[in-house]
Amino acid sequence: MTAIYASGYAKLNLYLNVLGKREDGYHNIESVMQTISLRDDMEIIVGTGEPWLIDSDRDDVPRNEENICWKAAELFFQKTHIDPNGLTVHILKRIPMGAGMAGGSTDAAALLRALDVYYGKPLSLDELCLLGAKVGSDVPFCILGGTAITEERGDKLFPILHDPQLFYVICKPEASLSTKEMYDLLDRDGIPPCSDTKKLVNGIRNHNVQQIAKNLYNVFEPLAVRQEPEIAKIKQQMKQYGALNAMMTGSGSAVFGLFESPDDAFKACEKLSKKYPETFLATNHIDED
Repeated sequence: MTAIYASGYAKLNLYLNVLGKREDGYHNIESVMQTISLRDDMEIIVGTGEPWLIDSDRDDVPRNEENICWKAAELFFQKTHIDPNGLTVHILKRIPMGAGMAGGSTDAAALLRALDVYYGKPLSLDELCLLGAKVGSDVPFCILGGTAITEERGDKLFPILHDPQLFYVICKPEASLSTKEMYDLLDRDGIPPCSDTKKLVNGIRNHNVQQIAKNLYNVFEPLAVRQEPEIAKIKQQMKQYGALNAMMTGSGSAVFGLFESPDDAFKACEKLSKKYPETFLATNHIDED
């Protein structure tokens, strides 16, 4: 019996547009994704000699084969023809659920990376990403991490070098939003025209924080505000507390504020957390020890 430890880091969508519905029922997207330091921690135990088990400090995390980590592990062992002789996964959740931050996907990605390293890297990075894409569109990005333009279902990735350290305050209202319902609303209402990622990407490449802040975009946000008006209130408060800009991430419902000053970010986090328990301070710089 061996214990392996891994961390899964949350993602933010600095830009998110939907280009249209595909024949397979999914949607093509154009996005700029950013890994942040907010993370879940995992203990993965192989060789237990017992039936598979997944547990968590949160009661709403699935404990069975419906859990995305379970599905990812099954695919890994099928692909590599390895028998783990029992598997137990303990997940300490910090990333809010139903927030648009890839909390489940990043746990699955961390599990895949950890298993691959433990078993001597039987899969290449590309193979690992292809495997991850079978359980979730965000999993390939979460495997690679960093900053990247993502296209098609989100599994076509173009990394971007992002040096400047920025600070994010993330605030999730009590309500969560269904990704499927948000896409259904978008299909019904139609996709509004918008500019592409070029201005945002150039801001990242040129280390221009004001340009990054000015070009944050999320096609789902107007729809989400109709469903959950608290999102607009949080955005307004973020800006009042010094955020250069604020935007919802993914299909919701979490909102992030972008700060250049860590002091301003800390103060904003402190104020927002008095009303919203799921409020976090994070950065784009990841320290993996």
